[in-house]
Amino acid sequence: MNKIINFFVMIMVTIAGVSAQSNIQKAIDQQDYKAVQKLDKDINQVFEADGIKLTPLSYASIKGEAEMVSLLLKNGASAKQITEGSDALMFAAKGGNLECVQLLVKAGAQVMNEGKDGMTARDYAVQAGHSDVAIYLNEQLSAEIEKRKAAPRTKITR
Repeated sequence: MNKIINFFVMIMVTIAGVSAQSNIQKAIDQQDYKAVQKLDKDINQVFEADGIKLTPLSYASIKGEAEMVSLLLKNGASAKQITEGSDALMFAAKGGNLECVQLLVKAGAQVMNEGKDGMTARDYAVQAGHSDVAIYLNEQLSAEIEKRKAAPRTKITR
């Protein structure tokens, strides 16, 4: 009897997860800002769209929905979250929306992160032919490198 109950509980949890994922995706697709504001704990939930695991922020970023990206960030979405080797900045760079990229960088996305394939967001922008995004990200990469060079080094004492 317990096995049967556990089986039904697992099915219900799975159905609830799929429903939540489709609701998040649907809300972003339909630019339903009120629904997105109600995400709360689901704001960084990973879901699958077209065989790719994404966060709501990554999904809005690749779609180039700057207003939605801004709303998600204001409501607690993490610009630093990495899912299967990619972050929202990489998806935004692939999508080519400069405003999304700028919002993510301002929110703390790491321009030096590399995907599984060793490519940065700038590399993805170049590959996709988004020169304005690539130029901006190149400037951000250069600034980050200079910042790291200027950082005081810690001496190791024995």
